[in-house]
Amino acid sequence: MVVVDMQNAFCDPAGTIFVPEAEQQLPLLLEAVRTARAASMPVIYTTVLWGSAEDVPLGIRKTDPGWETRWSNEGSPAVGRWGAEIALDGAPLDGETVLSKTGFICPGLADAALGAGLTTVFLTGTTANNCVYAAALSLFEAGLDVAAIDDCISGFGEPMKQPWLENIAMFLGRIVSFDDFRSEVDNAARNVG
Repeated sequence: MVVVDMQNAFCDPAGTIFVPEAEQQLPLLLEAVRTARAASMPVIYTTVLWGSAEDVPLGIRKTDPGWETRWSNEGSPAVGRWGAEIALDGAPLDGETVLSKTGFICPGLADAALGAGLTTVFLTGTTANNCVYAAALSLFEAGLDVAAIDDCISGFGEPMKQPWLENIAMFLGRIVSFDDFRSEVDNAARNVG
């Protein structure tokens, strides 16, 4: 399972890039993580982490000059700030992989998934049109089966979410519900046992 950018900066109203749908999804996403862990499925987290104002993607700095003054406030995903922390209770556990990035693309994500021996990756997180889609591209290009869990992916409203999920379904993998995910994990566990 890959959990994309479910940090306080995105999941809490006090975060600098608050995505209301991400906050609403936290309980179900936590249940998905617990389901994965119970099946001994590796969980990989990606996080946005800025060490300086120059780490904020140039496009954001160009379109919103205010970022120059607030990139490191407490609700931002800056190093050492509350906003950078993963918003899921009890996550990550010791031994779970956390990969940091400054923008949308997460270097090393596909290598981490392949290194964990995965062939299928259940994809979750925020935001559908940016970082989740970038993760799907990376995983797909590495030859992994991408299964995006619809109920556990958020965006800035349905118009910013659905086209990207449809694109994943058409070109990069498949879309599953949380219930489908749980059934696949249960079936895999029965087949192993």
